[in-house]
Amino acid sequence: MLILNCYRKSDLTSPLLFALRAVVIPLKLLIMYLNNHSYFSLRYGTLPVETLVSQAKSYGLQTLALTDINNSMGMVDFVRECRKQGIRPVAGVEFRNGDQLLYIGLARNNKGSVN
Repeated sequence: MLILNCYRKSDLTSPLLFALRAVVIPLKLLIMYLNNHSYFSLRYGTLPVETLVSQAKSYGLQTLALTDINNSMGMVDFVRECRKQGIRPVAGVEFRNGDQLLYIGLARNNKGSVN
């Protein structure tokens, strides 16, 4: 559960912001990890795809992205395991030049994952 909280003393003077201190929101509706690596990300990831997906399931996640570094070798296993566990898979790649992060690409749909 996520509990919203006020951090500044001035926030406590506003009735609306003060009321937000008691708002409780289920995390499984809010969290989706967008940058995950499996052991296909050499030197950066150590988990097999199956372990990554089963851990996401145990945390109650409904969507999970796999963004291995400069490759998509684990994507077929990732999609298969996500479907088996009832998690929506998101295909992606983390693009790097050596140790420099350039950008993270996520496929919007099946057409995007093919390109």
